Amino acid sequence: MPTNDNAFKVMFEKEPAQFLARILPGAELLEVLSPELPRESLYVDVLLRIRYHGKEYILHVEVQTAADPTMPARILQYIGLTWIRRKLPVLPIVIYLFPVNVPDASWQMDGPGGPVVTLNYQVIKLWEEPVEEWLASGQQAPLIFTPLLKGATMESVGQAASQIEQIADVAERGNALNYLVLFAIRKFGRDTVLTYLKENALMNTFITESEWYQEILQRGEQRGEQRGEQRMVQRALEGRFGTVPQDILDALPNADEATLEAIVLHITTDSIDQVRERLGLAPQASQP
Repeated sequence: MPTNDNAFKVMFEKEPAQFLARILPGAELLEVLSPELPRESLYVDVLLRIRYHGKEYILHVEVQTAADPTMPARILQYIGLTWIRRKLPVLPIVIYLFPVNVPDASWQMDGPGGPVVTLNYQVIKLWEEPVEEWLASGQQAPLIFTPLLKGATMESVGQAASQIEQIADVAERGNALNYLVLFAIRKFGRDTVLTYLKENALMNTFITESEWYQEILQRGEQRGEQRGEQRMVQRALEGRFGTVPQDILDALPNADEATLEAIVLHITTDSIDQVRERLGLAPQASQP
């Protein structure tokens, strides 16, 4: 069940130029940077070195699925650490996937002599982004988020699937289609999505070969959905951590849908012990 933070990270890593064109039109991608920041084990979602309006910047992108009142403080911390490492001005963008109360993106720390720090960062709310513009952009990778856009319908999802089908890499195309279906389920519900797949021949052709859908067919609808979600969570964990510890693999079949979704929601920021905690497992003892 890859979705949300992990979906963004995986597809951004595959097609950074397309996402850059979508979220900051006119910027030129120069380099994909390591998301690890100095001085502590702190990771952001995406760091890119770009040229924008003739000047070099570090673009920092955070993906949020919920409101976080500490976001200004987090952004300020990330800016400082990135500046120490790269010595380039930082452009922060926070992308919110689902409708939430978004904290004010303008923030100021005052001192006795006036402002000490003034912070302004860009916010993108997917539910306010017109679906027509994304579909007309010619950029396939960002279309995994089509169901979350303003005015999206299942017909929009079908149009997105037809464009995603043009992605040449088989694995990337399969991941993108799985993400698209999962976000469609999140937005429209399983029954609506399954009915649409059965009734729409074109969409059915694209989707029914996916791992998620094959699990449904092979194991029965309810059990298949759950098994397909578990397999995709395992793939997400493997993409984040490499080899997944056996205790986590053993716990996935017993995890409910909310737990599986929470793991993927935080796949880019959770440590392996935080994944264990979500599954109700004890932290692994440190090796001597």
